[in-house]
Amino acid sequence: MKSNKRLKDSLIWLIRWIAYVPCILIVITVWKYLTEGYLSGLPWWMAMPIWGFFGPALCISSVFGTGLICPNRKVGNFLILGLFLIPEIVDFYNEFGISTALENIIRGWSDGCIVIGLFLSAISKVDSKN
Repeated sequence: MKSNKRLKDSLIWLIRWIAYVPCILIVITVWKYLTEGYLSGLPWWMAMPIWGFFGPALCISSVFGTGLICPNRKVGNFLILGLFLIPEIVDFYNEFGISTALENIIRGWSDGCIVIGLFLSAISKVDSKN
């Protein structure tokens, strides 16, 4: 218990919070760009195998790994998850009718992978001593 108290009072605690927010936003933005900007522009017979074989594992693991930076994982990752889901659901609903089926499938799949990665990093106990 004393080591956790010392960590909260230290400069490392603050640095981890400062580093976490831009890192997780960059990772989510990169995945959104790759799926919506790059993969959705490919023909379906190229995009689906690329995303199906490599995408979900890389997306979940990169979001999960970045989520482990946060010093208070439950608060930080669930906060980012809530801030991510609300506008993403609204945007997905508004663009659903005007997007192609491939765009909707890949976007929905990537959103699900981001949610899974944030949720897993929020509930993980990687460096816990209990």
